[in-house]
Amino acid sequence: AEASIVQPGNTYTVKQLLRTMIVDSDNNALELLYEFRKDVLKDVFEDLQVPLPDSRIEIASEDFLSPKEMAKFYLVLYHGSYLRKADSDEALQLLSQVKYKDGLVAGVPSDVVVSHKYGERKFTIANGDVYNEFHDCGIFYYTKNPYKLCIMTKGKELDIEKSSKIISSLSKIVYENIGNEK
Repeated sequence: AEASIVQPGNTYTVKQLLRTMIVDSDNNALELLYEFRKDVLKDVFEDLQVPLPDSRIEIASEDFLSPKEMAKFYLVLYHGSYLRKADSDEALQLLSQVKYKDGLVAGVPSDVVVSHKYGERKFTIANGDVYNEFHDCGIFYYTKNPYKLCIMTKGKELDIEKSSKIISSLSKIVYENIGNEK
């Protein structure tokens, strides 16, 4: 894993933390933002009618977002219907700069802009089984027909690299079929 850009003892603006959290997938930035405004998180999830577990332990150990629920976040950004339009556009711009270029992005030509975020995690369930998850969700700014796609994978001893390649393959299939629509 790459070293975190955000380091303890340094001062950062919220804008810097958002950029680092999204573009660089920096978990230290995520933690600082969470601690700074965790009260807002509950409100956003309630407003979008998306479930949010009660504690950070439950957030870390439960599946609580389906691809359909995750897509709600992208829809409100795309339509500018939750934040101010300028803030939605800025968030989508940051999401288009995510440095991770495998997964969804690898399945489309390089000239297709994709505002996306990937995530991976490992967790142990009550019986001791270890599961890996790898997800990639986003909006594809395909000139003929912009679309959203969210693919989530989960399994015991799941190979993240293999999951990323599967997501790329599925992304390519969707792109090719969207392009063939009349």
